[in-house]
Amino acid sequence: MTGSVKVSKDVKCIIAAFSLIVMAALWMFISSRNVYAAEIVDSGDCGADGSNVTWTFDDEGLLTISGNGAMADYTEDGAPWNSQSSDIISVYIDDGVTSIGTSAFYYCFMITSITIPDSVTSIGESAFNGCSSLTSITIPNSVTSIGYAAFKGCSSLTSITIPEGVTSIETSTFSGCRSLTSITIPEGVTSIGLYAFTNCSSITSITIPDRVTSIEYCAFSDCISLTDVYYSGTEDEWNAIDIDDGNKYLTGAAIHYKIPSDNMVVAGGSYWIPVTVLPAQADDQTVIWSLEDYHDDTYDIDRASMVLIPESLPRIQQEILL
Repeated sequence: MTGSVKVSKDVKCIIAAFSLIVMAALWMFISSRNVYAAEIVDSGDCGADGSNVTWTFDDEGLLTISGNGAMADYTEDGAPWNSQSSDIISVYIDDGVTSIGTSAFYYCFMITSITIPDSVTSIGESAFNGCSSLTSITIPNSVTSIGYAAFKGCSSLTSITIPEGVTSIETSTFSGCRSLTSITIPEGVTSIGLYAFTNCSSITSITIPDRVTSIEYCAFSDCISLTDVYYSGTEDEWNAIDIDDGNKYLTGAAIHYKIPSDNMVVAGGSYWIPVTVLPAQADDQTVIWSLEDYHDDTYDIDRASMVLIPESLPRIQQEILL
């Protein structure tokens, strides 16, 4: 009899201990949800006339823009979340918003990340001017317009892809982006504005399309690290571009031209060979550059790379081996 009572007490102890463990785990789960749930600390409207766009800011530093239509434009320091500008760490723009307003995030210098949806088609003037902690941003291909000084002073920005639909680089758009190391100008761009890339002191290479007809005053001033320019046109087309004063780092870099239409290149020239020069089936093949009269002397280069033609060689012609 005594033995059976003892077993019963042991079972009760085990059940009680298990219940305590379950209750403690449940309490910890509920507490953690309450502790880490972000709290909205401010909110309001930020839509242009006729648009239904609102904003919320939470205690974790997230600014969310939601709704349908265009954001309003603001003067410097005039955005409704300006009083929290030093606390904003990330920005999330919901699908449905169609534009980012002028000076929307002007000197929000603590922002490290921004999410932009495919519904956005334009980025206003000085929209991210002075966002010096921003390291990267993805601009969707839906964007066709980027305003004056939109990314000026984004000194931590290490990379950016300009959408193909953009047709001009406006004044001071990327001025002072000192951490950018390379930039590719989209094929549709025809002009590069005043001070567009001034003081982008880490850029070592830039790709410029053959549709560009003008590069304005000091567009590339103080780009002291620029060594290579990859131009998708010929040397004659490059020389026809109206390049204004203040661009000595651009014109002083090595210019790599597209191969002329007759496939003839001149000794001493530096030529950029785009992928389109080679047939699709030539992935594992080699382009052979050989002397016109001495075909035993060849120079091999990899697919879609660049070759420097030595001054000692006469005029040579491209031959593609399939």
